[in-house]
Amino acid sequence: MKFRDELITNLLNNEGGKIGKFFREIKPSRNQEICLAQGYGLNQKVPIRLLAYPIPVMRLSTQLGNPAINLYIAKHGVERANSNNYQNSCDLVKKALQKYVKTFYQIELEVLIDSGTFSAFTNVIKSLMPSALKIYQSDEQIKAFADKRGGMNAIQYMIEHIFYMRDPINVPNMKECLLVKEMSLNHKHIIMIGGPAEKIFYRFRQQMVERMGFHEQWKSTQIFTQIGDPPTYYCYENEPVFGCDLPDSVDEMFRLLSSLLDSNQGKVKNILRDYKILLQEFAGVEKFSLPHEVAKEVLERGYEKLKHFISEL
Repeated sequence: MKFRDELITNLLNNEGGKIGKFFREIKPSRNQEICLAQGYGLNQKVPIRLLAYPIPVMRLSTQLGNPAINLYIAKHGVERANSNNYQNSCDLVKKALQKYVKTFYQIELEVLIDSGTFSAFTNVIKSLMPSALKIYQSDEQIKAFADKRGGMNAIQYMIEHIFYMRDPINVPNMKECLLVKEMSLNHKHIIMIGGPAEKIFYRFRQQMVERMGFHEQWKSTQIFTQIGDPPTYYCYENEPVFGCDLPDSVDEMFRLLSSLLDSNQGKVKNILRDYKILLQEFAGVEKFSLPHEVAKEVLERGYEKLKHFISEL
């Protein structure tokens, strides 16, 4: 298989060409069971920037023949963690993602929604909690993360990621505990694509699998993208959101975005990067440029298509 690393440059973290090497080693074809997967959190408002997040998944899929693609929304998981209702934003995210995939990749993709709690899941969470607490007590980064986000609720949400992401952890009833019921375990390779916010969850998941043991019914691989720092579902004040009119020109939008966080220029820079990746996708580029290298005409063309896309949503 000829895997073109330049087609994922500036989309996925590919130091030393490790992603291309991985796919060449497993030699994926249309007949192999590969699943690309990505999860989505929710907020009461949905930033338009959300549409940047699936781009690495879909661009990767075009090089892999015909892989299964699972985009899923952790609606109930977010509600368990935050005690809020996110039905409206969930419906909007699902509609936007499905329209994006159909428009740009001609694929009728059903975006999946997680389930609420059930007895098998509750029991397995209880059985894993002692190991999770040991990790929490021994790992300062994980402890600090959980303490800032509600303590035990955050630890449970971290455990839940094992079942969202189908880690090959050695528990007897994995299939019965999947939080997204439509997901299949009949894949040779389950490949998660996540942003920087997923790194702490990956750190936790790895330690849980090490403690509990793993099986070899399938392989689980984590790939990271720089898109989503801050997460694309996190809405900053005055950030463009679905349901609001976009500025007339791309220059106006970037002036607005640049004024969002005067005290946190790092986050502003990352938000601008996400939008420039999004506009390159909508402009139909083959290869993605660094933010400061994107031609203005590409940004303008992508912005006009983005406005049209949103007006029809």
